Amino acid sequence: MSGADRIADYFVVVGLGKKPVAIDGADSADAYSQAGKENDDNEGSTRSRSSSQWRRGDFSDGKTIRLEPQNLRAVKSLHSMDTVFRAQILDRYPPADREDCSLSVATPMFCFPNGMKLSYECNLPQVFLFALTDELGQRSYCSCLRFFEPLSDELRGQVTLEETRQVYAPKCIAVLSRWPFFSSFRSFLAQIYRISLSPNSIPIERYICNFMDEVPLPPAGKVQVDVHVADRVVSVVRPPRNDLPLAQVDFSFAFTCLNLSNMITVVTALLLEQKVIFASNDLSVLSECTEVALSLLFPFYWQHVYIPLLPRPLVDFVEAPTPFFMGVTKSSLCASAVPDDVFYVDLDEDTIQGPLKELPSLPEKQRAKLVAGLEVLLKGKGGGGALHSRSPGDIFTIVPFEEGEDGEDKSTTIRRHFLRFFAALFVDYRHYLTMPNQTKGGHGVSEHFNVRGFLKSHQSSAAAFLEPFLNTNSFMKFLTDRANPSPHDYEILFFD
Repeated sequence: MSGADRIADYFVVVGLGKKPVAIDGADSADAYSQAGKENDDNEGSTRSRSSSQWRRGDFSDGKTIRLEPQNLRAVKSLHSMDTVFRAQILDRYPPADREDCSLSVATPMFCFPNGMKLSYECNLPQVFLFALTDELGQRSYCSCLRFFEPLSDELRGQVTLEETRQVYAPKCIAVLSRWPFFSSFRSFLAQIYRISLSPNSIPIERYICNFMDEVPLPPAGKVQVDVHVADRVVSVVRPPRNDLPLAQVDFSFAFTCLNLSNMITVVTALLLEQKVIFASNDLSVLSECTEVALSLLFPFYWQHVYIPLLPRPLVDFVEAPTPFFMGVTKSSLCASAVPDDVFYVDLDEDTIQGPLKELPSLPEKQRAKLVAGLEVLLKGKGGGGALHSRSPGDIFTIVPFEEGEDGEDKSTTIRRHFLRFFAALFVDYRHYLTMPNQTKGGHGVSEHFNVRGFLKSHQSSAAAFLEPFLNTNSFMKFLTDRANPSPHDYEILFFD
């Protein structure tokens, strides 16, 4: 199955590995790249396993992805429970890189952005997501399920522990895809985890191979693909072409982390291509809220650096001179260490620090209508911070359906309110489109758009926002996409 036809590219298992490596909290990203190359050369590398073995569930050689206790015999000296380990790929499917895309060596680092630590508690499984962008600007999405399992008895004599207490090590299973089917992948990973906890007549590898190689990408809005994984059904569906783009995240949850005013401030900062950091102690909160914020920008798209989970080795990226949107854990970066020109959004406390006085407001007429509609929808229950909300990463919590308007779920209704805001603001934008040869000596946006005429058509107070926004990369992309649209540019046709 070609890359354009499959729903996912890779399934990986990430953990401590046969030769765990202790690191400090500032381990470099280059070390992860080198570790990935070393893993390929190690005896028992996952690349030596054939695809036919995966399909048969034949693991007589002992190399299995079953979620069993970690083998840490290679560890010589561990000094305390505070030791931080580098994450490694323990297994993967397919065993070798696909012809149309490669598995990033940085994947383990993003699965454990703060490294790996042993624990005296068997913490509940947690689901979160992140995105990787390659050198061509193509984005891939990773859905992760992290859990804890007991360490082997062989390790206990090599670490300083309380003898009467059990020790647990973290592990992660993940699906990487070009499609943000986060809800579907969450269900799949949760079911794989459940299967691993009890005997099953069908090898767990067969479910994985089937999901990765045999499940086709459904056509937009026409077909729902149902995949049976043991006693559960995982559904994969794409929205119709005449509707909002795919976004399988909980918009309602994001508005419990940030109040309406703060969320609009975030959207404004992103539209004006500022430097924005989301911070939380919960990985699932970070990844969920960053995806929500980007989705609220439609029909515009963020054109700069986007790292929803910034690993600790890359924390210096916050000093970049160009716009970025990143998510960080508070243990990696505290508010006092953030540069003055960065908007630091604390999702746990529902606060924002940064150059707020320099940020213009959205045009008042359209903003007032947006706020009024969302206030009715949210019923004054928004905000308060993630510390006072359920975690979106809890796989054992069934999220109840929250009805919005016209029978739709609340997440879709929230998106439609923002879409109406942009539609009202740019309702007549096509009247101001110009052909490049009609502008003499113009550069950038002015080659495609009559900026002065468009600004005159709005209230003078709106210019404070519109003037800088019309010069952003996202608006330029908006224009160039419409210069020569094809009949298959469904998102353009939907908004226009």
